[in-house]
Amino acid sequence: MSQKIALLISGCYADLYASMQALQVAGRTDARIHVLQMTGKSADCMRARKKMQPQEIADLIGLIAWLVRSNDITCLVAGAHDRQSLQEKKVWLRGLQEQLGADKLWFQRSFQVLVTLPWDDLPFNRVLQQLGYKKRQSGNQK
Repeated sequence: MSQKIALLISGCYADLYASMQALQVAGRTDARIHVLQMTGKSADCMRARKKMQPQEIADLIGLIAWLVRSNDITCLVAGAHDRQSLQEKKVWLRGLQEQLGADKLWFQRSFQVLVTLPWDDLPFNRVLQQLGYKKRQSGNQK
């Protein structure tokens, strides 16, 4: 059975780097990638930065846990657009690990969560510009 990775995307430019990280992990482990999109429509960074209510977070965690469990996913990769977002995602994704650990139907021995920050260098800014994003300055999208 092949390993499976879930890539959590929110429509933010950090998704590009998270996608590249997921591809690297998949290439090293012969895993397949499943993409989980946080919004129904195309999102932007401002909507991704919106502070989620506790019930929204709980619902999202429950949905992700169900998808991870039903697809035997062993790793989740998500992108964060800045350090504050990194900490927030780490906190609520820790809730995902706790929910999976408490679920009697969860048979995986391990589940890894990787939250990545985008590059903060010139080549990454060039890639973003080619994709239609404006240049970022000191880790923030402008």
